[in-house]
Amino acid sequence: MNVLFALYQNFACNSANHVDGIARELTALGCSCIVAVPSNPTQAELLGSVPYGIATFDQVLAGEIGFDNGRGIDVAHFWTPREVNRRFCERLQGAVDAKPSARRFATIIHMEDNEDLIARSQLRDSLDEYASGQKIAGFPAHLSHPLHWKKFLESADGLTVIIDALRDVIPRDKPVELTWPSTDERNFHPRPVDLALRKELGIKPDHTVLAYHGNVHQANFREVRSLYLAVALLNREGWPTTLLRMGRDHIEVDPLFRRWAAEHTRTVGFVPNRARLAELLSLADVFVQPGLCDVFNQYRFPSKVPDFFALARPVILPRTNIGLVTRHGQDAYVLDEANGPAIADAVKAIAQDEDLRRTLSSGARLFFEANLSWSATAAKILALYRRVLKGRSPVDLAEPTNGDTLNPLQRYSQTKFPPLSYATVRDYCDSADHLNFLCTMNDLKDVQRPWSAKALIGQLKPGGTILEIGAGEPRVAALLQSLGWNAIVCDPYDGSGHGPTDYMRYVKAYPNVRIIRSVFDPSIADVEGFASTPMRGRLDAVYSISVLEHVQAADLEKAFAGIEAALKPGGLSLHCADAVVQGGGAEFHVEQMARILQFQNRLAGDDADWDRSLRSIHELFAAAMQDLDTFFLGPQGHNQWRGSQPFEQFPFRKCISVQFIARKKKDSHAAAGPIDRSSQ
Repeated sequence: MNVLFALYQNFACNSANHVDGIARELTALGCSCIVAVPSNPTQAELLGSVPYGIATFDQVLAGEIGFDNGRGIDVAHFWTPREVNRRFCERLQGAVDAKPSARRFATIIHMEDNEDLIARSQLRDSLDEYASGQKIAGFPAHLSHPLHWKKFLESADGLTVIIDALRDVIPRDKPVELTWPSTDERNFHPRPVDLALRKELGIKPDHTVLAYHGNVHQANFREVRSLYLAVALLNREGWPTTLLRMGRDHIEVDPLFRRWAAEHTRTVGFVPNRARLAELLSLADVFVQPGLCDVFNQYRFPSKVPDFFALARPVILPRTNIGLVTRHGQDAYVLDEANGPAIADAVKAIAQDEDLRRTLSSGARLFFEANLSWSATAAKILALYRRVLKGRSPVDLAEPTNGDTLNPLQRYSQTKFPPLSYATVRDYCDSADHLNFLCTMNDLKDVQRPWSAKALIGQLKPGGTILEIGAGEPRVAALLQSLGWNAIVCDPYDGSGHGPTDYMRYVKAYPNVRIIRSVFDPSIADVEGFASTPMRGRLDAVYSISVLEHVQAADLEKAFAGIEAALKPGGLSLHCADAVVQGGGAEFHVEQMARILQFQNRLAGDDADWDRSLRSIHELFAAAMQDLDTFFLGPQGHNQWRGSQPFEQFPFRKCISVQFIARKKKDSHAAAGPIDRSSQ
């Protein structure tokens, strides 16, 4: 696999250490990697001898530096959606598209910060002018443009996030992997304090030493200022303390800040050599990551923290980002707010308690070894790459051979499913073997998408017209279009239900699928289909995947009225829906599945009463709970659904996929009136 990493700055930035660690591990796993930077590629020397290629963006675009195997890019991993990366991606895609025989690469974007807040901290009110379009020229390329970065995320095939909270700000329909950073263990490992080096730097032997090697910029200067304040307070209270400071100041600091620095700080400046940096950091007694539990820190994982843990010293953290998963008093000393006074009190508590100091030192290293490993992170990223490449849409893949195209038709033309059923592991395994490009989400869609395709292939002959309700990315529609059906998608693309919003992306990516940007209701029957005539009474099938469980009762009635109006007599109504069978929401899902079933029965001409529909769902749920072969949503999928919510607010629940199939009778009346729920 050929992987191109694109960094938003040169190799002197902290993110370069992250990319370096991952690229080294991927190379060891058999990948061919190139790390590209906007300029100054020779600064890669800061990272020592590297086993991967180095290039500038222009060298990659010009074809001056490529992969040893002579093939093109399989995956391009852009480290943040900053404007410099977005523009490079556009140029790179244009260069690839200009080559008739080239296959478009998969795009992965890494998120490691609150992009809006960082841009706001540097541009202030000018950001609003760029966001409104009043100002166009001169936007700094090292920041994320307010009009472009979210669309850039929408265009990606997959995403990586450095902290789980970032799931709040990324599209929900993308494959995503949580990737905690690590550090270079060749240099960052436990070692005793070098007293001779302390003396050389002018640090008195009776001083407690704190060390900090982060840069100071507009977004974090207040929290770094609190570290200087803590040191000043400790000295004022008779606790001799020195701050050993590495890194750069990118802003002008205030006079009080400078006075504290002059009195209590040994400033070394930026240390480019990682081996030397590790030596200096090892002089510390305690490490501190200052900060508040605010929106800036919520969405980041400070790059210094893995260095702290690896060196086996007590670490003081605020109760945010990584501080939410470390155990206070064991892995780290966790503060509600790591401000000046709180930091000073924590340093004294650690220094005065030898047992606590030993526990925190060993606990820091144990936490590092258990959780912060480049090899583990690289393995997760490689799995994401493979998942994304397997799930590429048909238009992104090489043209299929006749055998590839005919195989699903031959394999599933005789497949039949009952009118009401639940998804099984057996069916999923078959899909993973033969339709794996539809199994990419790590949730119930991995069994729902291929089941829908197989059920439609087994029930219909190619050549008809089918419509999918609320498709999001129309993978199933694209497959069926390639197999000979006329595929239509109806989706508002308004973000409802955490759905996608990038309508134009899907229009461009799936040019053969007719996409109608609208909510599905009875009026859709009068919209033109493929034959430039209204769809009313002409569709061979209407289907949905993980949609109807989210629809309120009144809107569900409208949806089935639309299905009844659009389908031809004998047309297929096919749906799969998420259903909680145990845990929070189970009662609602029993009733919602019963509503769907009753509408399906009415469409088929069977006026099943509410009690019979409800009883059928209860029996289905009971059978699913007893069946070893039932496909349940796994813990990884649940965690994906949970997003950034605390587990207590979104506890685990057992979820299945309920599958419905019905054919429209000539005189069906699926939505002639409200369904009878008088017995509820």
